[in-house]
Amino acid sequence: MIVRQYVRRYITGLYKEISDWLVLSRERSSNLILFSVIYSEDYMVQFLDNLLVSLYKVILEKENKTIMTNIPRVLTLLGRYCMPSHYRSLVMDAIKNELASFYSYTQAGSIKALGYLFAGSCELIHKASQFEKVQELLNDFMHYCRTELIQQLDMELSELLVETLKRILDVLYQKQRLDIDPSALINDHLQDILEISIKCLSVF
Repeated sequence: MIVRQYVRRYITGLYKEISDWLVLSRERSSNLILFSVIYSEDYMVQFLDNLLVSLYKVILEKENKTIMTNIPRVLTLLGRYCMPSHYRSLVMDAIKNELASFYSYTQAGSIKALGYLFAGSCELIHKASQFEKVQELLNDFMHYCRTELIQQLDMELSELLVETLKRILDVLYQKQRLDIDPSALINDHLQDILEISIKCLSVF
């Protein structure tokens, strides 16, 4: 409760500090964002619009191990605590370059972020019928991949898209191993996933 009372006071400053040129500032910000999500849980839903945009840049980090560890955990926890209906349109608009498109990293970062959000949203699924909560999220993502994103592929987007599709399949495979059948969720998309993956690999 204490963190929830104070998070509104400092969260805006973290949006800028997480992209600071000073490594120590970025690490400290990633630690504080992770701490805030852990203790605030679904309270963070009211900050998702700006928070997600700030995370799209740092999720692409490839050098700093602290940030590379913290930010995926942040996104996974956001997916766990916040219903997909709260972030689906925000992420899809970013993937479509209709949100914060003036940042070069928005589309790429949102594609990668979606995989972790999806994984988090599936963590508390304990029976097949509960996959309904991520159905629209997956449907929207696959529809856009199939109809538009596949026409925009470059090496970076291809790599990120394959990574995200793999993460989605890995999460569902783990559920399958626990006897939670994801067939109703994923079966209609398997052919598209295969074709999109082949298209991505052909870019390299």
